[in-house]
Amino acid sequence: MEKDLSLHGESKNVEYKERVPEDSQKYMKSVVAFANGDGGRIVFGVEDGTMRVVGIPQADLFQMMDAITNAVTDSCEPMIIPDLFVREIEGKSLIILEIAPGMQRPYYLKKKGPVKGTYIRTAGTTRLADRAILQELLLEGENKFFDQQPIPNLKVTKYDVTALCHSMSETAKKNALSDIQRQGIKELTINQLISWGILIENKDQLIPTYAYAMLTHQAGYPPVVQCAVFKTDDRAVFVDKREIDAPIQEQVEKAYQYVLEKINMGARFQGSIVRIFMNYLRTASGN
Repeated sequence: MEKDLSLHGESKNVEYKERVPEDSQKYMKSVVAFANGDGGRIVFGVEDGTMRVVGIPQADLFQMMDAITNAVTDSCEPMIIPDLFVREIEGKSLIILEIAPGMQRPYYLKKKGPVKGTYIRTAGTTRLADRAILQELLLEGENKFFDQQPIPNLKVTKYDVTALCHSMSETAKKNALSDIQRQGIKELTINQLISWGILIENKDQLIPTYAYAMLTHQAGYPPVVQCAVFKTDDRAVFVDKREIDAPIQEQVEKAYQYVLEKINMGARFQGSIVRIFMNYLRTASGN
């Protein structure tokens, strides 16, 4: 993470503390949350809200840094190794605690255990991970992902797979930016779906994953996009709302069309907003 420092208020990756709390648990939840996410930093010596730089007394700097390091390494499981450094702002010293994204998720507070001690970062707040998010973090820690998990009770035939391959190829062609790109798109194959984790091959049988269920809009596994227009900024009153219940590759375009119907400002997009399948196909075909 870049060791630059600009004070713009708390966010998903930044938190401020006026001083180093005696009770390390007051910031340890955020340490765990940063490790479970994209990483982040805690800046000690800045008043949250006002962003007033108060600094950390020079005489306490190294003692405080040792205390922070010990608290992080002793309180978290798996162990988190922090990166600490000092920066001068407005002639005052700040302690910067940086946490890199973890590779052994989920990270949690030892005293509370994984169920009650796993935290995530949402916008500028730290929250306890619920059961679904905890399961997702467990899969990430094993280098697995939800959409690649098998659904043994969902049946799939080669005819179904061929139809999906053709549909995805046609979607890519439809959203190609030029005739040259369109001509370079080849028909998908079962092997490509297997390599992407959409299907799993086991003893000559094809097992669908959640990705396959979302792409084919199978009953019982519908991904849904919710769109709404609110009357006021507090979002208390709906003017209009729509639930887009369709195969996931169609939802982007339908949500985009909804925005165009309701928005009062203009915008221009160059090319298509649907890129994912086209990029997959160009990569698979070597173009």
